[in-house]
Amino acid sequence: MVLEEAELVQEIIKEVDHKLIKRRKHSFKSEGLIGIDKSVTRIESLLREKPEDVRIIGIWGMAGIGKTIIAEEVFNRDSSGSAEIARLKDKALITNSENGDICMDDITKQMAWEIVREESTKEPGRRSHLLDPDDIYEVLNNDKGTAAIRSIKVNFSQVRKLKLSPLVFAKMNRLQYLLVHMDKYSPGDERYDVLPQGLQYVPSDLKYLCWTYYPLESLPEQFSAEKLVILDLTGSLITRIWKGVKVNTCALNVVNLKELILRECTFLQELPDFIKAENLRRVDLTSCYQLMSVHPSIFSLIRLKDLKLDECNSITTLSGNICSSSLDFLDLSGCPKLREFSVLTTESLINLDLSNTSVHVLPSSCVHDNKFYSLVLRNCAIERLPLCTKNLTELAHLDLSFSAKPMSNDAPQIEYDVFVSFRGEDVREGFLSHLKRKFRDDIQINTFWDYKLTKGQEIWPSLQKRI
Repeated sequence: MVLEEAELVQEIIKEVDHKLIKRRKHSFKSEGLIGIDKSVTRIESLLREKPEDVRIIGIWGMAGIGKTIIAEEVFNRDSSGSAEIARLKDKALITNSENGDICMDDITKQMAWEIVREESTKEPGRRSHLLDPDDIYEVLNNDKGTAAIRSIKVNFSQVRKLKLSPLVFAKMNRLQYLLVHMDKYSPGDERYDVLPQGLQYVPSDLKYLCWTYYPLESLPEQFSAEKLVILDLTGSLITRIWKGVKVNTCALNVVNLKELILRECTFLQELPDFIKAENLRRVDLTSCYQLMSVHPSIFSLIRLKDLKLDECNSITTLSGNICSSSLDFLDLSGCPKLREFSVLTTESLINLDLSNTSVHVLPSSCVHDNKFYSLVLRNCAIERLPLCTKNLTELAHLDLSFSAKPMSNDAPQIEYDVFVSFRGEDVREGFLSHLKRKFRDDIQINTFWDYKLTKGQEIWPSLQKRI
C-alpha cells in the first residue's frame, strides 16, 4: 500500500472494526451449549501459537455440527476492534513499513472492501468508500453521491467515458480522500474531457487530493483547503493552483498542508503566498517549464525539508533573505536560465544541486557555516568557489565536472575513512542514513555516500583514485 493510501486504509479498518463490534453485539449467546469448550480452546491455542506459515485457520466438518457456533464463540471470547487489528498484524496480514505506511494483505484488503460494500449493496452512493470502477461510474455519471462517501479512488482509464457535472462532488460534503488517476494525454484528447463545464465545488473536508493530469487550469476559487494535508496534481493543466488567487495576494489558509506535488505541470506560471503553510514539508515542482518565479515565502517555512525545482526552464532568479531552518535538500538542477542564486542558507541545508544552470557566482552566504554533505555544481557557469568552501568539513560529495573552469585549487579536499555503496533508495534513506550519522556523530568517521548514483552507474574516477 503506497503512502497516500495509509490514512485511507486506517479509515477502512475503522469501518471493519465498527462492523465487527456491531455484529458481536447482535450475536447469539453460547451459554449452556454442551461440548463446545474443547473445540474453542483448540482454536484459541492455534491463534496464540502464531506459526509463520499459517495465514488462515479453517473449521471443517459436516453441515449442522456447529462450525458457525464455534467460530462465534471464539470471536466473542477473544475479540475487540483493536485486538482484531493487532491479530492482523501478528499474522502479517497488515504491517507497518519503516516510514509509517500501513500495508494490507490482499485477502484482508478484499475482505475490508467487501464489508464496506455491505453498507449498501444496491446503492453504492451510500457507501463510505468507493473503489469499483462500475460503482464509481454509477455514482458520478448519475449524480448519486451522498454525504456517506468518505473516499473515492478511481482510474478513469478503467471507467466508461464520463462527462462530469461542475457540481459532481456537491453532495459529498464529507469526502476526505479523492484519488483520481488519468493516463498521460495529449491536449485535445476527448477521452479525458471529463469536466467539460469545469468544476465549481470541492468538499472542504478533503485531507488528501490527488488528481494526476487534472484537466483544468485551476482548482475552484471557493475550495477551502484548510484541512488539506496532501495536494498532488502531477501532470495537470493548471496555470495557477486556485482560480482567482494570484501571486503577491493574501496568503492561502493551508495550515495543515504537508506535501505539495505539482511536478510536470508544464503550464503552471505562478505560485501564491504560502506563508500560512506552516506545516509544509515537501514541495515538488519538477519540470514546471513555464514557472518563472517562486514566491519568497516558501523559503521561510519552518518545517520545509525538501524543495525540488529541477528542470524549471523559465526560472531566472532565486533569492530569499530568510531560509527555512529545516530545509535540507534543494534541487535546482537543469534550470538553464537560472543566473542568480542568492538564498541565505542555514546549517540544515546539506544537499544543494545547481548542476546544468547558468549561475556564475556561488555567494559565500550560501556556504558560510554550512554543513553541506553534497554540493553538485556539475556543468554550471561558476568560475570560482568562495574561500569558505574549504571549511566544509562534512562534505562527502562534491561534483565540479564539466564546469566553466577548473576549480581544483578552490575545491575543499575531501578525505574519507569509509566508502559505503548502496543503490537502493529505501536503504539509503533508512539504514544507511542512520549508519552514517552514527559514524559521524559517535566516532567521528567521515563516510562516503554514493549520493544519486543509480544502479549500474560507475563511481567517479576521482573517487576511484581516492579509494
